[in-house]
Amino acid sequence: VVTGVPTKVYSFDYIGAVQTFTAPQSGTYKIETWGAQGGGYGGYSTGIATLNSGNSIYLTIGGKGEDGIYYDQIAYYTGGYNGGGNAQSDSSTTWGAGGGATSIQTSLIGDGQLKNYENSRSNILIVSGGGGGGGWYYRQYLIEPTSSNYLPNNGGSGGGYAGGNGTTHYTSIATGGTQISGGANAKTGYDAPEAAFGTGGNYNYKSSNS
Repeated sequence: VVTGVPTKVYSFDYIGAVQTFTAPQSGTYKIETWGAQGGGYGGYSTGIATLNSGNSIYLTIGGKGEDGIYYDQIAYYTGGYNGGGNAQSDSSTTWGAGGGATSIQTSLIGDGQLKNYENSRSNILIVSGGGGGGGWYYRQYLIEPTSSNYLPNNGGSGGGYAGGNGTTHYTSIATGGTQISGGANAKTGYDAPEAAFGTGGNYNYKSSNS
């Protein structure tokens, strides 16, 4: 929003790579971002940035997590661009991967993904978290749905301040990430990689959580 200049909206869609916006005029710009969907919706964030004419910012638009399509074999599904957690199916389960975050930075480090800025956090303007992965447990319930708590296991939604929790039929749920830490995996007696700065936790099929 520049005094005396009509408001103009600049929109950026997902392309799987970092994009650059160069301010055409000095002024105050409203920024809105949406994280990508997984088994839960991506988060929404908004803020204000003052940019001088010619200043560049770098936009990393998150990608949707890959859908889980098999429930009778081991298969792997890739998390969405910009940090989405991976997923896996086996003979009894099928799981979709997590969505990637959308982030905007004042500098370009590496390929521009959020994980590259762990030691340069002051360069990050805004982040919207991606949705967690989700899925179905036990194929007989997928084929013949019942009211069993084995299905579905919905992913937690991303958040501006804190992400939502996932669901599971275990007693320990997977938690959403916050401003200062990644979410925790559900604890089921099996190890699965935890979330870290700029990346979602990866799924171990035996943990059966979202």
